[in-house]
Amino acid sequence: MPDLRHIPAIREVNIFTEKLYEALLPIIASDIGAEMERSVAYNLKAELQRFIGQVLFANEKAIDDTEQIFATLPGICTNLRTDAELILQFDPAAYSLEEVIITYPGFMAITIYRIAHELYQLNIPIIPRMMAEWAHSRTGID
Repeated sequence: MPDLRHIPAIREVNIFTEKLYEALLPIIASDIGAEMERSVAYNLKAELQRFIGQVLFANEKAIDDTEQIFATLPGICTNLRTDAELILQFDPAAYSLEEVIITYPGFMAITIYRIAHELYQLNIPIIPRMMAEWAHSRTGID
């Protein structure tokens, strides 16, 4: 367990999580490709790298882990688009793909949990849990 003095502020992680989520929405709704690097702002990478470096006390690992996480985002977005298409197909109350992506709390939760899972897979402590708790507080979904 990391020393509490080296855990990013909850508010900072919450703001980061919200910004990342909002940056991903247009990418999920459109074709995935070269747009990915342009759409997900460079400063989000820098923020995540700082958080990881803070909890791991390892700046080089933080750089590598951040690059790995951002490299997985196109695949995550592709899977999320498939999820949204299936929701649209099977939920008679859904009228458009954009509606599902923007307004469905379950979709929001899945989006954040998938990203948090990638962080967890890299053995990054506390940050994935903080992100999942942000999603839980917004959606009520665990």
